[in-house]
Amino acid sequence: MAKRFSDESWARIFNALTNKGEAAYGIPGRDADSFVLGSWNIRKFGALKGEGGNLRSDGAWALVEKFASACDLLAIQEVQSDLASVEELVRRLNKNDADPYHFIASDVAGKSPGEEGMGERFAVIFRADIFKPGPIISDITFDQSAVVERVNVALAAVRKNIRGEDKSKLNKAYDWFSEFTGFDKSKLPTMFDFVRSPHCINFSVQGRDGSSQEFACVNAYLVSGSNRDREREFFALLEWLRNAISGNNFYNATAAILMADLNLDFQKDNDVRRLVIEEFVTNLNEKGEGCAINFPFLDRHLENGVFRTNSRESETYDHIAFFSKDPRFPRGRHNGEAGRNNPDRYDYGMFDFLRLFRDAGAISGEIGADYLKFEFDVSDHMPIWVRLPIPQKGQREYHTD
Repeated sequence: MAKRFSDESWARIFNALTNKGEAAYGIPGRDADSFVLGSWNIRKFGALKGEGGNLRSDGAWALVEKFASACDLLAIQEVQSDLASVEELVRRLNKNDADPYHFIASDVAGKSPGEEGMGERFAVIFRADIFKPGPIISDITFDQSAVVERVNVALAAVRKNIRGEDKSKLNKAYDWFSEFTGFDKSKLPTMFDFVRSPHCINFSVQGRDGSSQEFACVNAYLVSGSNRDREREFFALLEWLRNAISGNNFYNATAAILMADLNLDFQKDNDVRRLVIEEFVTNLNEKGEGCAINFPFLDRHLENGVFRTNSRESETYDHIAFFSKDPRFPRGRHNGEAGRNNPDRYDYGMFDFLRLFRDAGAISGEIGADYLKFEFDVSDHMPIWVRLPIPQKGQREYHTD
């Protein structure tokens, strides 16, 4: 078993959290007029015990519970076949309340029943006093030919819209994406599907004045191997969600909220791959077609800059994104207002547990060998969140004009 933080280190970690306050490390506070959606790839979140004893330390469990208790809904990726850890987390969250937290999990993906291998699930833990599951709980499937055709059109528009000094490097990036996505009918495999099919749950949020809002929570974890497969999955998912919202595929839901580990590599603010995706999304938004797309974690947050969500602080793998025809959900141009104590409470952020560990002296400035102390015990991803207002009459609408 890998070396973990000592009990003394965990005591210092929670002392630092108490002394500086949870908000200093990105844990969202409670607000009666808003709700918090969280997303977290918790590494190998499955069985509670292994051959060497407990698979997670008491300190790690307390930290996972600390963040989860700040969320009204938490989408979890990398849940194992064994749901014991999800059940344990729900039990902990309900220990002081009248059973408000429930969970829904997907089928096992990545292996066939009875076969060897590491199957994984998606799970969503939610407060049943705030969110009511709707009639649609399903894996995502799609019409390959329609998605490919629309993605090809959108990618062509990206190239056409490249201007000025960006033209050379963005054209190169476009070629790179075209090669690896394979969104050319001569390259795309005859049968293409997700390695782990994203999981969709419809939810309704009830306001205190009778107002309501319905959205589809789409939990996804894109393939982490080949760039080619990963980019195929990303563009297919993005285009499918846009089409689904425009075409009323989610029953009464007026938005899809993607909560995902997308595994996209963005090591620099000006990474050409990030710029191409931003241009791709911008082009889709300019076309309209009844769906506005917003990836806030692609933008620089007003107070916190660019969020690096992996535990080596080098990539923005994790995202919460909006695909909406409901003007009550924020558009991309409004991300710069996040966290300004605006009346609608919109904000987004990340629980930076690495900074907490450093402040407590549990790890050194450079992660190095210290990485082994928490990558399996806590996770190799840091959790992210968005805050949205509880539905109410007269609620702000994010118009695009």
